[in-house]
Amino acid sequence: MLLIWLLLLGGLCCGCCGLQEKATPLLTAGENMFPVIHFKWARRNNVDQYFRQQATWASSSTVVVCLLSLGLWLLALVSLLVGGHGEVFVCRPLYDEPEFRTLTRLVDEPGVFYRRGGGFFSNMLYGNETMNVPLREVLMECQDNRPTYEAFRLHRVFDVDAASNHRSWDTLHTELANLEVNLTDLQLLTPYLQRQLTSLVTTSAVNLTSYRTQFSGQITGKDLSSFSNQLESVANQIKDLATASRMETLASRTRRLVVSHIQPLEQRKEDLVYQLTALEVQINPLQRQVNQSLSHLKTIQYFINNQGSNIAHQNPTSQDNLQLTHIPSEEESQGHQTEQMGHLRHRGRT
Repeated sequence: MLLIWLLLLGGLCCGCCGLQEKATPLLTAGENMFPVIHFKWARRNNVDQYFRQQATWASSSTVVVCLLSLGLWLLALVSLLVGGHGEVFVCRPLYDEPEFRTLTRLVDEPGVFYRRGGGFFSNMLYGNETMNVPLREVLMECQDNRPTYEAFRLHRVFDVDAASNHRSWDTLHTELANLEVNLTDLQLLTPYLQRQLTSLVTTSAVNLTSYRTQFSGQITGKDLSSFSNQLESVANQIKDLATASRMETLASRTRRLVVSHIQPLEQRKEDLVYQLTALEVQINPLQRQVNQSLSHLKTIQYFINNQGSNIAHQNPTSQDNLQLTHIPSEEESQGHQTEQMGHLRHRGRT
């Protein structure tokens, strides 16, 4: 055996190195010597027993191969049957809309899987009667895009309509009846607000008439336009040319001063007088309104401090009704829920 392995390894090395001519005789010699040595070993160890074992193993292998082949053929046949006719015999009967008769006979009462009664969901939840909803009805509701609350009859588990109806909330009316309001510590006219209103009244009492009167006069003490005309007239009467020229220069400069500075100041003065007049017209009603508001707030604060508790307990029924108006009614809640479900359906279809 060692010689055979050496010949095989030598032939392998020669083949890897590119010496195919030398590798072929070595591999051929190794293959030819292996049966000879194996036969000598078998003869040395009882040839008859060896051949009987080989025959037994061959027959067993043949039987196993036959059985495996038969199993593979059966598996292939079943796969072909299921693949070719599964939709016709399984899928279509189960999805027989809209009645779903086959599916109902299998899972709903009395069904093949649940013979003791009750629907599919009821048996899945260990016989819970509140969920006794036929599977056929659930599938039909889902096809119509109905909400889960209606499809599974969840109102048997939790009635949302009854829970959202505040008219049936006995504890709410009891708590509202026991509600006590204490207005003695309520401050509408805080010290800070009173100071701000008082400061506004004092500030709005300013006399704008005197300021408007002051701005109504001329900007300059004399009329510069008339003064420039007088200078020009005097210059025309003077016979000294140098003096007359200076007088005319002074008159022209005075006119330029009037145009460049005095007239813009006059325009701004008129605008300022107009703004003061408008402010005077508006500030008097503001002062009266602030005085009136301050007086009313003082009166209200006085009544709250002295008679707040009596005012709060005079009409408790109206207070309860006012609180209940902030709670949406059952119709409003249902309308809001229906509107939201409509939006969700529209989004689902788009």
